[in-house]
Amino acid sequence: MRYIANAMRRFLSHPVVFVLVAFGLLAASYQTGNRYLLIPLAILIAVFEVPRLRWRGLVRSAPQHDTATVATHTGIDLDSEMETVEGTPRAGYGDGGQLLELRYAGNSRNSFVLVKGDRVSDATVELDVLLKPNAILNVVVRCQLDGGPTGYMLRLDSRTNPVYFDGILKMTGGTWGELARSTEYTPSEKWVHVKACVTGQRLELFRDGQLVCSTTDGSYARGRIGFFNEVADAAIRNVVVS
Repeated sequence: MRYIANAMRRFLSHPVVFVLVAFGLLAASYQTGNRYLLIPLAILIAVFEVPRLRWRGLVRSAPQHDTATVATHTGIDLDSEMETVEGTPRAGYGDGGQLLELRYAGNSRNSFVLVKGDRVSDATVELDVLLKPNAILNVVVRCQLDGGPTGYMLRLDSRTNPVYFDGILKMTGGTWGELARSTEYTPSEKWVHVKACVTGQRLELFRDGQLVCSTTDGSYARGRIGFFNEVADAAIRNVVVS
């Protein structure tokens, strides 16, 4: 039953199918004078269109975060300058600019993207992040995919039942271990400004200008920069690497 429900949800969420079904309900209601046919139309809009409009910025779930601190830099194009490693991320426009939606498809199927380009050692990554409830967003640095992903993950975690905290983790061949843990979690449904810094053996994670956690580790010297979500959807925008 779950498989059938998920298949129907994917079918009805397709924009063309949604328009055809909505038009059919409106036409039937007009021709028959039966206003109760508008009830399933309202349910379709609430279930499928409101979430999409929220990502596009037409339905706002939280105030737009001030990103003036990165406005003077040249940001990364979230479509042409990203390489998809896993999942079905979707680039688009909403909340005043370009954003990338990292979607969660269930059964640990996340979206994982890497910034195109060479492997780097030291870097500062700045971006704005919006987490849906219970979502995790990992900023990945010094990542290498050979023989299973390795590198560091600077994690924003919005899970509250039970509570999990932001932190810094190390990936080794597809598994990971915790290097540092904050005493706070990242709120969901709100844009936050994030800065992840890796310099030598030092790793630091900032949220809205405040140091969340930091640690030192010398396991990995170079690699690529990327992002991936877990548990639920997340969105990123205004990505700057320096």
